[in-house]
Order: sequence, then C-alpha cells, then structure tokens
Amino acid sequence: MNHRSLFLLRIVVWLVLLLTAWGVLQYAMHAWRLMHLMGQAPAEQASRMRWMLAWDAVYVLAAGLTLSAAAGVLLWRARARPVLRWLAFVLAAYSLASGVHLFAQWQSFQHASVDLLAQSPYPDLARALIDKVNRTTLISLGLKAISVPVLAWLGWRLGATDVVQRFASAKRA
Repeated sequence: MNHRSLFLLRIVVWLVLLLTAWGVLQYAMHAWRLMHLMGQAPAEQASRMRWMLAWDAVYVLAAGLTLSAAAGVLLWRARARPVLRWLAFVLAAYSLASGVHLFAQWQSFQHASVDLLAQSPYPDLARALIDKVNRTTLISLGLKAISVPVLAWLGWRLGATDVVQRFASAKRA
C-alpha cells in the first residue's frame, strides 16, 4: 500500500466519522425537541411526531454503528474494516437514490414555482423563498454527487488486497 493511498483512505474515513458525528448531533437535537413538543401536540400531530421520533432513533443507531466502524478503521481494528466497507456501499447507494429523488422533486418544484410567482400577491417574498429553496437543493444535490463516488471508492478501497493485508499485519502487531 503506497503512502498516498493510505493517507487518502484515512482522510476519507475521518470525514465519514466527523460528518456522521455532526449528523448524530442534529438528529439527537431534533429528537429532543420532538419529545418536548409531543406532550403539547394534538393526537393527530402526536402520531406523526412518534414516527418522526422513530426515524430519529433509527438514524442515531445507524450513525452510531457508522461512527464505531470508522473509529475502528482509524485504529486499524480488523473487524471494523468489512463493516465500514459495507456501510460505505450502502451509504453510496442511499445517496444516489435520494439524490435522484431530490432531483425529481426539484423539477416539480421548478414548475410549481412559476405558478406561485404568477399568483402570489407578494412576488418579491415568493422569489426570495424560491431562491432559498433552489440554493439549498442545488447544494444538497452537489454534495450527493460528490459523496457517491467518494463512498464507493472507500468501499472499494477497504476491500483491496493491500488494505486487507495492512489490517491483518496490524492485528499481528
């Protein structure tokens, strides 16, 4: 394994670890807020909030697994390598599927925004909101477009013979 490839592998694993930790904090804060609001919400909204809370819990558990696997890879733990490899491929596929879905929704939004602007009594406010949604969507699509090949590369690289041998030699050391 050359040093450049090892360096790049460790940087990508660090990025996965840090971004996952940030996601855990975001979802944990959202879950915390939901729990406080559920007691005050009407029954119909409380039911939807329970589903949102369940999604938050599933995400935090999955992200915890990802955090553990990334930390294990950074510490050269042999058991963490296949787990992070599998997770990298799953995350790449999820990012691709959600990016395609987001792009389709964005196309629909583009068509609906033309109607909104034509009918809005406040065209400047509507334009500002539409621009904000467009900017956020384009940033999300760009990040997804970057993440798919990076995560696929990480999954492929963690299965490469030289990386597997490196983990095996680290286990013996």
